[in-house]
Amino acid sequence: MNMKSSIVKLAAVLLVGSMIAAGCSSESKNDPPPPVNTNANSNAEQGADNDTDKEPEAPTVKGSPLLSQNEDMQITIPKDWKEDNQLNPVARLSASNRAKEKYIMVIATSKGDLADNATMDDYIKIFNENTAPSVENFSPSEPTDTTIDGAPAKQVEITGEVQKIKVHYLATFVEKDDAFYQVVSWSTQKQFPGYRDEFNAISHSLQVLKPLEATTQPDGGNADLEVYEGSSENFQIMLPGDWSEETMLTPGADIQAARMAQEDYLAIITEEKSTFADDVTLEGYLDMVLQNGMLEAIENPEKSEHKNITVNGKPAIQFTLTGSIEKVKVGYLFTVVETDNEYSQVIFWTLQQMLDQKIPAYQEYLQTFGEKGGSAI
Repeated sequence: MNMKSSIVKLAAVLLVGSMIAAGCSSESKNDPPPPVNTNANSNAEQGADNDTDKEPEAPTVKGSPLLSQNEDMQITIPKDWKEDNQLNPVARLSASNRAKEKYIMVIATSKGDLADNATMDDYIKIFNENTAPSVENFSPSEPTDTTIDGAPAKQVEITGEVQKIKVHYLATFVEKDDAFYQVVSWSTQKQFPGYRDEFNAISHSLQVLKPLEATTQPDGGNADLEVYEGSSENFQIMLPGDWSEETMLTPGADIQAARMAQEDYLAIITEEKSTFADDVTLEGYLDMVLQNGMLEAIENPEKSEHKNITVNGKPAIQFTLTGSIEKVKVGYLFTVVETDNEYSQVIFWTLQQMLDQKIPAYQEYLQTFGEKGGSAI
């Protein structure tokens, strides 16, 4: 039976960063790219002399320190750069020189949000696999080793196209204490070679000042709600206005939305009852969903007991599910809903450690799900 996929992966792009071309000028669209797979650690090349036992000195940058909001990390930015909080909603630090198309951001991930055996290479793999779909002609170099703030680090250069603009990135990954840090700098492909040393020096200026603190995540339950309908012809749901409609979270989903800065995600999959045998019930539909590969895709899954509830007056079955997908610990609130002519899967998810505090808000949003033109609470 050709059911829609019910395997929903946490958008790990939020954990490890979204490489974007914010501010890049459209004038650079047709500029030829520089050679790909160049050595990201230019200082290491300069230090490769006859004294092979001596480690090359870290590149330095003249400028001012830029502190994170929690004052738990900092980078040094040149005097012609300034803080730029518009680059990525989950960045702990971000800065730019938009006039010259230079951008950098720092994203941190607690090891507690990843599988216990997750390594630096796993972290880089998560980054690549979740960034590639949004970067056309995604081409990463092989990682090169370096040291940043006394900790092991790796660097990767990446070229591709975002929104028809040819871009070039230097992605630096650092493992220190109980966290992974990612420093991503970028510009257009034409300008990147002239900026590489500067990007490399700023990346090497990262300092971890104290253990990573979790960002406070308000539940948003009392926010004004707006209608989200995605590509669905018949259904809608109401969410706070700071959620954004998405298209790449879950293939085949009718409604997809996210609030990236708070690690909130939603996918709704609707299927016509006529697709299934006449004797299929809501319970039978859920059994088919679970047998369609959902549990097999999750490492160490823990599923709660099923609860019979109503969603906006319609019968539904709900449970929670936690586990790891691609080394990321995730938690789901999963509900299947029966309406007159359809079965729907309404799936909220977030980081596993955040699930319990977010469930009340998710339940509120869930109760607004229904057919267009129907009632919403």
